[in-house]
Amino acid sequence: MLIVTEVAEMYEEYRNGNIDKVYYVDGKPEGGPIEGGDIIIRLLEFANKRGWRMGAATKEKADYNKGRPYRHGGKLA
Repeated sequence: MLIVTEVAEMYEEYRNGNIDKVYYVDGKPEGGPIEGGDIIIRLLEFANKRGWRMGAATKEKADYNKGRPYRHGGKLA
C-alpha cells in the first residue's frame, strides 16, 4: 500500500500541474519527479526484503517485451 500511496501522490502532482516540476515546501522537495523517486524507493525496499533481483527481473521482462507487438492482446487504446 505504500507504493500505491506514492502513485496517488504523483497523480495529485499531475492534477495540480506539477508533474514535471520540482519545488520545495519548508525545504522538503515536492513534485512529480520526487514522487516518482519515492515510488522507485518503495518498490526497491519491498523487493530487497524479499531477496528479489530487480535488475535481472527487469532485463528479463524487457527482453521478452522486445518480441511483443505494439498493442498486444488485442488492445485498442
